[in-house]
Amino acid sequence: MEVTITGDWEEKSILINDNSLSPESSLRLIKYNDAGHFQWGYSGTAVLQLALAILLEYTDEVTAIDLHMRFMKDHLEPLHESDFILDIDINRWIKENDN
Repeated sequence: MEVTITGDWEEKSILINDNSLSPESSLRLIKYNDAGHFQWGYSGTAVLQLALAILLEYTDEVTAIDLHMRFMKDHLEPLHESDFILDIDINRWIKENDN
């Protein structure tokens, strides 16, 4: 499933296919970030929170926990600390990385 993930750096907000992504489900599972916002472009807690939140939209909790650090390293850490658009076949990525 091809998805478009869009990040607004100033607002620290994420859209997936034009739908707002909330940190709530990821915060209930693992609370990396007390502020409850997302970031990208480095390796840190707000980036881990974002990776987990994205994966929870497309897979179960166990798989999301297992894969969110790799997703962060592969897709979120390399981004610039600015607005971004990321097109990814999320189901294919999950399948290829779920060992």
